Amino acid sequence: MNPSGNGTRLRFPFSTARRAGTFVLLLLVLATSGCVYLRLLEIKNQLREFNSNFDTIGDKDLLIQFKKPVLLARDISYLIGAEPLSITLRAKDITWYYEFEIIRSTPLAKPLPLDKLSLSFLLRGGKLVSLTVPENFLRFFPRQMFLETIRQASNAEVNKLRKTVHARLQLSPETDEQLPDIKETVQLLGPPLQKTQEGRLQYYIYRYRIVDCKRDVPIIAKLGFSKRGTFRRLIVLWDTSTLDAEYIRS
Repeated sequence: MNPSGNGTRLRFPFSTARRAGTFVLLLLVLATSGCVYLRLLEIKNQLREFNSNFDTIGDKDLLIQFKKPVLLARDISYLIGAEPLSITLRAKDITWYYEFEIIRSTPLAKPLPLDKLSLSFLLRGGKLVSLTVPENFLRFFPRQMFLETIRQASNAEVNKLRKTVHARLQLSPETDEQLPDIKETVQLLGPPLQKTQEGRLQYYIYRYRIVDCKRDVPIIAKLGFSKRGTFRRLIVLWDTSTLDAEYIRS
């Protein structure tokens, strides 16, 4: 998904001195420092009254609009760990676009839906006003599951010292049924780099990199499945930060 329209598209080199941080809204509550951390806490608090602070629109891609913008442009590059792949200028709006590419041990015969992911950030007046989640990501995380996860993120436990977020999430019965199984995961992501058994869950481990980023920013996703093969846990290690989301049945 590339930025669209007739705006001016610019390409910028990546900074190698920035620290990595986050993935989607859950990881935005990770410990950073100073004013950035305070702005992230404000976002976390806004999630408690989701409908009052956010709008969600879009038929294919999911557009999350911030009614009360808080995050600044420089916060995004700090949290992602890189400058955008491209910047599109249109009137008062600026779109920052990122791409992420899966890392494989051996090439596949044909591309898969989640080989590449993207994020688009719309900035206005120097603040983040909307975030676009691509359609292919929603094939693994269905829209309702993704939104219920975000709404419950306000209750996540944050360990500032360890730079971790842990959330125990209880989806509605209808949404819980949408959780992908191992077969669907492999169809979308392909074979994992590694499999491990930890407690009651079997983990499929995948890794992504930021496209055109000179600095190696580790992005590792551990997908935990029950004995029945149902997705029950997501652990994302992004550089030195960790997101841990457990999906518990009602």
